[in-house]
Amino acid sequence: PSGPMRIQSGLRLQPDLATVDPNVVRAFLQRYERTYLADKLRNDWIKQLGKTQQWAEINAEYPSLVQPEPEVNCYALQARRANGDASALDEAMPLWLTLIEPPEGCYPVLEALIVAKRVLADDVWARIRRQIEANRPAAARFSMNYLPQSQTPDAKTAQAATESSLAWLAKLPANFAQSRMQRELAAIAVARVARNDPRMAAEQLEKIESRLQPGEKGWAWSQIGWQAAQRHMVDALDWYLKAGDVPM
Repeated sequence: PSGPMRIQSGLRLQPDLATVDPNVVRAFLQRYERTYLADKLRNDWIKQLGKTQQWAEINAEYPSLVQPEPEVNCYALQARRANGDASALDEAMPLWLTLIEPPEGCYPVLEALIVAKRVLADDVWARIRRQIEANRPAAARFSMNYLPQSQTPDAKTAQAATESSLAWLAKLPANFAQSRMQRELAAIAVARVARNDPRMAAEQLEKIESRLQPGEKGWAWSQIGWQAAQRHMVDALDWYLKAGDVPM
């Protein structure tokens, strides 16, 4: 089959849209407007257009979407930025904390927020904590690259703190609290230990909590309390209370 039917049958096989005649895609979208199949194709088409930075085409197609995918929203924001729309970054701000594992098309949007100084070190650490809470340590380690140089751990340290957390905590230097990076990583390591053993995490945190800042300490206790509550441990409430007024 040719024309729209070729796309319709091929869509189920996820064709390489880089090789499809754009006129065939447009014909299909026009003929089957506001159907599930057209919306699926338009999402995929915009992602292809985004990879080749065809911003005008994206601006033309995006308003017709019924259910845009997260990556497509990011390409639409990129297109608006390319068109000089300063408000695109305002709309991108919520993505900073909600896109735990960003698709490819969203990284330029997140990085634009950093370049424009819309997000600072506090915001980066908040994002890293969200990713740790979601059990996405690799994503958290990637986000550490967005920190100021003075707070960015080397790859080996980041790996050890998030994957060999108990052993890393045992080797904390006596003066670790002088560095925000070390304090934040200590809180993260405690949270990682809590995922497997909340009581062990509590013991580790009790050793160092006096040297942590209130927000760091409170967040670490909140993670211990959360993991303990999921296991119906009797100490869960006490550990939660130690978190203070830290947002859960």
